[in-house]
Amino acid sequence: MDRLPSLINLDLRGVDVSSTLYLVCNLEVEQLSHLFLICEVTARTWDGVFRWLDIQVVQFSSIMHLFDYVDALYFCHIKKIDIDAVVGTTLWYIWRFRNDNVFAGGKFKRGDILDSISSCYCVFLNFKLVASKKMLKLQSKIKILN
Repeated sequence: MDRLPSLINLDLRGVDVSSTLYLVCNLEVEQLSHLFLICEVTARTWDGVFRWLDIQVVQFSSIMHLFDYVDALYFCHIKKIDIDAVVGTTLWYIWRFRNDNVFAGGKFKRGDILDSISSCYCVFLNFKLVASKKMLKLQSKIKILN
């Protein structure tokens, strides 16, 4: 994870950046833990995601802490896959939001993060539904042939 081109990582690699402050809040250095977990915007995002998934809201100190927490959740395999998909999608949309602020002037708004995550999750669920229907049809065809 520490290989992502955050402003602090770029600065440490000798890239001339005007500031290492996270452009979304301008309060802290753009380290990955701040960018993905601790910043007010992303903390609110995680709060919304975990409430939506009906999981206890926790303040994470590192990405590994987030992954360890998710891995330790006791759910059936199917729900676990859904939670993993939502966590991965959330991380991706937070990074997209950051990049939009760095490169495109912030057209992607804070409220768009949760909306985008839920839309993406709906597409994922629809894909799973279509795939399971195809699997059921295949299984019934196999039974007919036997």
